[in-house]
Order: sequence, then structure tokens, then C-alpha cells
Amino acid sequence: LAFIGTEVIPLLSRRSDIASVIVVTNYTKLSVHGLGSYVGFFLLGHCLHSWEIPKKVRGIIYALGLLGVGTIIGRTLYLCLRDNTLNGDYFSFVMPMMPSVIFWSVGVFVFGKYTFVKEGRLAGAVRWISQVSLGIYGIHMLPIFILQKLGLSTLSFNALLSLPLLFLIVVGISVGVISLMKKIPLLGRFIG
Repeated sequence: LAFIGTEVIPLLSRRSDIASVIVVTNYTKLSVHGLGSYVGFFLLGHCLHSWEIPKKVRGIIYALGLLGVGTIIGRTLYLCLRDNTLNGDYFSFVMPMMPSVIFWSVGVFVFGKYTFVKEGRLAGAVRWISQVSLGIYGIHMLPIFILQKLGLSTLSFNALLSLPLLFLIVVGISVGVISLMKKIPLLGRFIG
């Protein structure tokens, strides 16, 4: 349903044939705009967490995950090389419910579930990350905007250095803010 809301309906809304217009018009009348975006990932994450996934199926999931990330990287490189500049069109196929993003996300989630959680490796780190991950998600854009205002972005210098560095800075700031917020009486109960 989330895929329909985020990908199929926008695709149909760019068409002018009568069937597409009827589908988009009726979808709009349903007022289910929240159906799209990241809601599907929350539900998918719950299902993947709850279900036991056989080893053979995991292998297929990992292969699809590699295919998904390979598609994103390959398409981005192709567009940038074709245009001989940074091409922002890659966002059109890195939207939340695109198959490449779904495959990649599911592959990472299942890998983490069976490598770190089910088999006990790094269990303490995983527990700690799970306690702060929603908070990081909730505020991570604030440090990104502040860093951009200070002139620091992924385009500031070589992406091989800027991406990991900015990732560490943004996560560090976010974790620091979340940790401080958890210490505030009353507020701390609702965070993590």
C-alpha cells in the first residue's frame, strides 16, 4: 500500500489518459496521504522483526539488497557521467518506496537481525543503538542544516572523506542531544 501511495499514484498523476486520471482522482478522495512515505518502512520493519526468515530466503534478500544498492550507485554514476555534473535526478529513484531502496533496506535490516541480534554478537551495542535510533531519526536534519549553514556539506570536499565525516558528526551531535534530553525529568520518559 505504501508503494502504491508513494510511487504508483505519483507516476499515474503525470499521465493524462482517462484511466490514470480516474485512479488518481479517486485515490485523492480517499484522503490517505499518510499511507506513503516512511510509514511502510515502520510496518515492514515490524513484520521483518516478528517473522522468522529461513536461511534460503535470507540469501535471496541479501542478493536483492546488493542489487538495490548497486542500482542506486550505478544509476547515479551513469547520470552524473552522462551530464558531466552532479545530477540530482537520482532522488527520483531513491525515494522511500522505490524497489531499489526497499531491497537495500530489507537486506540491511535482515542482515542486522540475524548477524548482531539473533546470534548475540554486539548485543549491547545493538540495544544501545535501538534506544537512541528513533531520537536520532527525529532530529538528524537539524545538525545537517546547521552544518550546511556553516558551509560544511557532502560537496565541501571529496565525498570519500566528507560522507563518513559528516555521518559521524551528525550522529554524534544527535546522540549528544538525545542523551541530554533523556536526563530532563518528564521529557526523558518519552525519549527512547
